[in-house]
Amino acid sequence: MLDSDQQDEEGKWIREIRTGNKRSFKKLFETYYSPLLQFAYRYVNSRSVAEGVVQDVFLWIWENKQGWEVRGKLKTYLFRAVKHQAIDYLRHERTREKYQQQFSEIRTQSISPEIPLDDEERDFVQAVQELIEELPQRPRMVYKLSRLEGLTYKEIAEVLDVSPKTVESHISRALDYLRKHLTPYLSILCLLFF
Repeated sequence: MLDSDQQDEEGKWIREIRTGNKRSFKKLFETYYSPLLQFAYRYVNSRSVAEGVVQDVFLWIWENKQGWEVRGKLKTYLFRAVKHQAIDYLRHERTREKYQQQFSEIRTQSISPEIPLDDEERDFVQAVQELIEELPQRPRMVYKLSRLEGLTYKEIAEVLDVSPKTVESHISRALDYLRKHLTPYLSILCLLFF
């Protein structure tokens, strides 16, 4: 197919996808999935992660189809979108690994033999740590960045590429969850923090 014919065909796909045409979306997916997967793999070095990256891009397109705009060539748009998604994944992964390591260090320090804890305090510390790990991924990450790393809402927003309001919402959600599940430890909380 000639380049101009390809562009005409792809322009048609874009118009039809915007109206919810699943057949055109499927053609787009089948045409570009494999090369985009190989491209994503070069960034993330994992087939399953690369699959997730490419699928997220296509999912975003479908979920935002009515307002979806492509400036320039569709192929360039898709490769650029996959690149950004892969970089975003790597940035979040580095942040997650950093906080896992720091949380592990803090956890080790907080239960060090130098600071003897009685059974109730030890149960409380363990309950808090378990509850933090039960939080959904984004609120958990935001909570750790705030409470363990001491980042401001603005700094967290910049790290995670979200708005400060979103950070505030995640913190609020995390704190509500912890409050709700730590009620049995209320007496210990009063003794430890007041």
